[in-house]
Amino acid sequence: MDDHGALLAAVGLRRAIARINATQTEIARRLGCSVEMIRRYRAGIAFPTDERLARLARLAGVDQDWIRNGGEWN
Repeated sequence: MDDHGALLAAVGLRRAIARINATQTEIARRLGCSVEMIRRYRAGIAFPTDERLARLARLAGVDQDWIRNGGEWN
């Protein structure tokens, strides 16, 4: 993923996490990761595995491409 793609994905991750009506602690529990990892996703420091991205997309009610494209529908 190039820098532009990584930036878009970070924005998409923040938007997806914001769509989930739950605390970061609850989101982390549902995804099987730490709250710190959720913070890292939101900051654009880390990107979830494909499996975790799929779970996050389901929780947010979006598809994985929506997240990768910065939370925008194409």
